Amino acid sequence: MVKPHGQYGEEGTTVTLQPQEAEEMWPVPEGRHSVLQEHHREHTIIVDDDDSKVWSLYDAGPKSIRCPIIFLPPVSGTAEVFFQQVLALTGWGYRVISLQYPVYWDLLEFCDGFRKLLDHLHLDKVHLFGASLGGFLAQKFAEHTHKSPRVHSLILCNSFSDTTIFNQTLTANSFWLMPAFMLKKIVLGNFAKGPVDPKMADAIDFMVDRLESLNQGELASRLTLNCQNSYVEPHKIKDLAVTIMDVFDQSALSHEAKEEMYKLYPNARRAHLKTGGNFPYLCRSAEVNLYIQVQWLFPPSSLCCRLPPSQHHFISIYSFLEIFLFIFLALNFCDVRPGLGLQLTGLWSDRDPILVLMRTLNCIRVSCAVRRCQLCSRFPCENLFG
Repeated sequence: MVKPHGQYGEEGTTVTLQPQEAEEMWPVPEGRHSVLQEHHREHTIIVDDDDSKVWSLYDAGPKSIRCPIIFLPPVSGTAEVFFQQVLALTGWGYRVISLQYPVYWDLLEFCDGFRKLLDHLHLDKVHLFGASLGGFLAQKFAEHTHKSPRVHSLILCNSFSDTTIFNQTLTANSFWLMPAFMLKKIVLGNFAKGPVDPKMADAIDFMVDRLESLNQGELASRLTLNCQNSYVEPHKIKDLAVTIMDVFDQSALSHEAKEEMYKLYPNARRAHLKTGGNFPYLCRSAEVNLYIQVQWLFPPSSLCCRLPPSQHHFISIYSFLEIFLFIFLALNFCDVRPGLGLQLTGLWSDRDPILVLMRTLNCIRVSCAVRRCQLCSRFPCENLFG
């Protein structure tokens, strides 16, 4: 059953912001409980026999799109932590679902519950963006459903493939005994310490606020999933399109864990951010949103499966055109200056280079994808979204 929650508009009504308006929402004004709740209705859904297992989610964007991107939060996060992506991506026409999972103590139990949620939402296949624990759960779900695939692609942000990197496998089954304040202390121990830039400081404050909203059962179950002895079996998901997103500055993920991810997915796209800490989707949202769009800008070769062989070359031509136009614009209108980073030149010199490139990328994507959709005779969402 679906239980709508919130106070804005009728059931199913949403307010879509333009991407630039979404960027201006950060940092969160003091005293505001949730930016998302002001623009989208929160839904609670129960799919298990146990009524205490309640999924909370924000479903934004065109409901006609049957292959959305779903965001899975880290241990300390809730559905609200991806508000930058929800508000921005829906402004570009994507359908985005940001969710908060209920209390599950076992990975198999989580995968079964998530599959039931997708069935309830009538979604056959989805794209998954997972941060930290969310990324690990996304991989395990793709592995769990590999015989009847439910996942189109994965974006793994500061994520891992083996829980033994945390050295907590022996104590994982005792988290349920610990009080909430002790669990929160464990989580806060992984947050960045020392001086950080203002946006990263705002991101940490926001995540601390979200952490405080979680009860003992939610924290204990997430830490149990995060630390119980388990690993990803790559041979079961080797055909998936994967993007590995990580940062070069301090984060909870060790260098060894990052290298293990690269070895596990040798053909994955790599999205490196110079800074961003544990929460780049909050403090470096423009770059993260750009990488998300790139993930679906150039569709994998599997999209050609419904075309006759004589027309496969058209897909390559239009994908090449996208790449050529984007590189041409980047080389002619962008400049990297010492101490200043990426700067725009000419008429756009006073604009944010990341936002301009994102919008240019989006225009190229739409114009070229229209022709691909005509060739494939498929609904645009399946081409535009991977």
